[in-house]
Amino acid sequence: MPDVTPLAKHLGNTVPLRTQFARLIRLPNVFSAPPDVMAGFAVAAGSVPFSGTLAIVLLGSCLLYASGMIWNDYFDFAADARERPARPIPSGAISRSSAFLLGALMMILGIAFCFVASWKAGLVSILLSGSILLYDGALKRLPIAPAMMGLCRSLNLILGVVIARHILGVSNSPDWGIYVALANGIYITGVTLFARREAGTSPRSILISGGGVMLVAFLFHFVIWVMAGHFSILGIVLLTGFAILLSIRAIPAISAPHPQTIQRAVKTAVLGIIVINAATCATFAGPLPSLVVLAHLIPALWIGRWIYST
Repeated sequence: MPDVTPLAKHLGNTVPLRTQFARLIRLPNVFSAPPDVMAGFAVAAGSVPFSGTLAIVLLGSCLLYASGMIWNDYFDFAADARERPARPIPSGAISRSSAFLLGALMMILGIAFCFVASWKAGLVSILLSGSILLYDGALKRLPIAPAMMGLCRSLNLILGVVIARHILGVSNSPDWGIYVALANGIYITGVTLFARREAGTSPRSILISGGGVMLVAFLFHFVIWVMAGHFSILGIVLLTGFAILLSIRAIPAISAPHPQTIQRAVKTAVLGIIVINAATCATFAGPLPSLVVLAHLIPALWIGRWIYST
């Protein structure tokens, strides 16, 4: 078992268990999961009406995301013991066996909620869960890992597309939801590539590559909007504004690739998927769903003042 510093153990023993759990699941980031589903619903249906069935899928999405964060730390225990010994598992605040049980329980519940909503959503949730486990447990150190993480985000958005079809009986051709899911997947592929070595000093080539992939995703979103014949000033403002903000964070990280600057950029990029989904909702469903999605930034940023996102 890797050595853990006495300071890390002390921190693990002094921080309340509820805070350790919030750190384990990276609670601020969990608020980025429902906007994926809502964006998928908006693209497929042209609106996001209140629905108990949709709410069940949103909860299932949160549980699957949180389980993915737990599995990430469960499988990364040895690396975290060296690089981040104050994380909940290596510090001893939460045992690996407890993390295993929590991750499994939350994943099973997430799948169950999706099946309650629709059997097709349940099947997508199984694919999503399998992708999460593949990424965290087997592929994370391989070159394909960023693309696998992107696939997880794409599948999360497709949950919204599937549930819109189930509730409203919509079936668009071409299905722009699949294209939007692909664009979000490309974006998260870039984010994951950018964050590949965030705990240390990253090679500039990796950071530039990650930034380039994110840029491709932004451009792809604009292309989708044009091809779909949808136009929204709010959507353009949100997507362009966020691209500028992310550049302001990413360029210093590339110029001075230290953990602090990289993690600051990564935090912006991860929570920025909320803004991207808000732009999608504005374009396909109007300003109200967009503002509802954008509101997820409030708890994410507020909780993020105490709980790290990376």
